[in-house]
Amino acid sequence: MLEQLGHTITTAADGREAMNVARQRTCDLAILASELPFADRLRHGPELARPHRIPSLLLVKSSTSDPVADLSALPVYGCVSHPVRLPALQAALSVAAERFSETQALSLRVSELEEALETRKLIDRAKGKLMRMGMSEQKAFLSIQARARRTQTSMRRVARAILGD
Repeated sequence: MLEQLGHTITTAADGREAMNVARQRTCDLAILASELPFADRLRHGPELARPHRIPSLLLVKSSTSDPVADLSALPVYGCVSHPVRLPALQAALSVAAERFSETQALSLRVSELEEALETRKLIDRAKGKLMRMGMSEQKAFLSIQARARRTQTSMRRVARAILGD
């Protein structure tokens, strides 16, 4: 079914082999079978997702008592149960890709906000240092801003220079 949907398939017998495959090839999706020992899925599922940042699905047998417990412990973006039907697989792949894309965008936004917050903290510390030297808060800020423009560098870099970092 995956080939019908235009995917190339590489299989692995266990988590360790899946990690080796993922290191050797560029993969755009991982499907983890619920038949893998739970400890193996817990250990290798996050490892598969982390370095390559790929979406993953969990393939569960309909007899699995609690697939939600399996999902909550793994970095998966969806679940497909046996017997697998093409429309369900196609929908799960689409949802996984969309959720993964959203997660990546949110992760990027969080990184940007953390960077902005760190920059703001550095600038505030640099302003504090300048204020202790007798400048007003506004003058200290304008001084940092002017120096950044004059040296064609970021206010973050100027703040670090003022702080001696």
